[in-house]
Amino acid sequence: TSLPRLGTEDDHLYDLTDAGLISNSYFAIQNVTLSYAFPKKIANKLSLSGLSVFASGENLFQVSSLKGYDAMSSFNGYSSNSNFGAVAVVSMGIRVSF
Repeated sequence: TSLPRLGTEDDHLYDLTDAGLISNSYFAIQNVTLSYAFPKKIANKLSLSGLSVFASGENLFQVSSLKGYDAMSSFNGYSSNSNFGAVAVVSMGIRVSF
């Protein structure tokens, strides 16, 4: 049954039940890094021994049945600001070797 047992006896008051459990399944993309190294021919024209560009992202995407909450953190049923998701971070840069 999907409902807990109804009773008046105190000895069953603290029995374990799964009636209050919720699904915490999720799908997340946490770390992605893309990099491109320019050919040596281009780097040499700029008097460099190497040249590359990169982009990196953290906490980019998450799908969960817990709307508005971070599914990867502990969820105990109490309202708390610490259950909200992590901030997405995107970094880009250039690597130059002389």
